[in-house]
Parts: sequence; C-alpha cells; structure tokens
Amino acid sequence: MNLALRFDQALDTKFKKVETSDLVFYGALAICAHLTLLIVNRFLIFNVVKASISEQMRPFYSFDFYLFTFTAILAELTFFVLGWLFVIGMANLLDGQSNARALFGGLALCYVPVVMSSVATFVVYFSQADKVNTVALAQAQTGEQLWAAIDASFSGPAFAAAIRGEKIAYGALLLLAVEAVSRICNLGRLKALVCIGLFVGVLFMINYFAG
Repeated sequence: MNLALRFDQALDTKFKKVETSDLVFYGALAICAHLTLLIVNRFLIFNVVKASISEQMRPFYSFDFYLFTFTAILAELTFFVLGWLFVIGMANLLDGQSNARALFGGLALCYVPVVMSSVATFVVYFSQADKVNTVALAQAQTGEQLWAAIDASFSGPAFAAAIRGEKIAYGALLLLAVEAVSRICNLGRLKALVCIGLFVGVLFMINYFAG
C-alpha cells in the first residue's frame, strides 16, 4: 500500500513538472492523429465498397460517405470541446482548480489509447481488404441493402476484434480522463469521476432523446 502511495506521489510530482505548453502541444498532436486515422480508416472502407458496387449506387454511396465522415469528425470535436468546457465548469463547482489550457492538453492526451486502437484498425483493414466478400455489395440495389451489405462484408473475426478494441480504447480514454482531471484540477478521484460520469450521462441522455 505504501509502495502504491509513493508511486502515485512520484507520478503526481512528475506530472506537475510538465509544462502547460507541452501538454497542449502533445495533446493537439494526439487529437490530430486521432482525426487523421479516423478519416484514413473510413477511406479504406470507401475504396473497397466503391470498387465493388454497381455504377448506379456509387453516387448515393459517395454522398453518404462524405456526409457521415464529416458528421463523425464534427461529433468527435464537439464531444471533446463540450467535455472540456463541462469539466472546467464542474471543477469550479467542486472547489477545484480550472486550468483551462492544461486541462485541454491533458484531456487531449487521453486520446492516446484511441490513436493506438485506430492504428491497429488501419492494419486490420489494410491487410484484410482483399479478403472482403463483395458479392452482397455488388448485388445491392437500394441504400438500405447497401448498408446491410457493408455491415455483413465487414463483420469477420478480424473486423469484430478491431471494433472491440475501439470500444476498449474509449473506455481507457474515460479512465485516463478521470486521472487527468484529478491531477490537473486538484480534485479527488471521486470528484473527478463525478465530472466525467455526469458528462457521459448527459451525452447518453441527449443521444437517447435525439434517437
């Protein structure tokens, strides 16, 4: 127990020595890497699907692809910015320190597990692209059939493992966010957990009522 406490104190000391500018810089790199890989992975799927579907379905699929990709990027950025602002407000309410710049960098660095997961997903998609069953894609005649065919074509064990990896990575992101909020905002872990938990709860409520 004493060893764990000493390790935690040493980690806290080292964390506090990190310059805010470094946190912001490396955090911004993590966010940019995440968004870049998100686009790249979607383009890998796009190229496989577009080459396999009929000519009449290609305009429809292209439009949907660009729309969904733009929406995904916007959603990721909105999720991060709103989360950052929400934690700043909650830290003030819970008598913590709301260092906005350091918190921005710290929360952005929490995306490292997601970036690593996206790299693994890229490897899976790149290596498995020629093994995708494109028969259902070629036979799709409507938008509904096409999206069902895409889900079926990319549902193999490797793709399923990549999706599970992404879910685990987002779980790790939330755990790291709790730790980052605790250290940067000088809050106990329970209060930091309340901050992150409330934000996630608000997102689920919005998603539930919007859906």
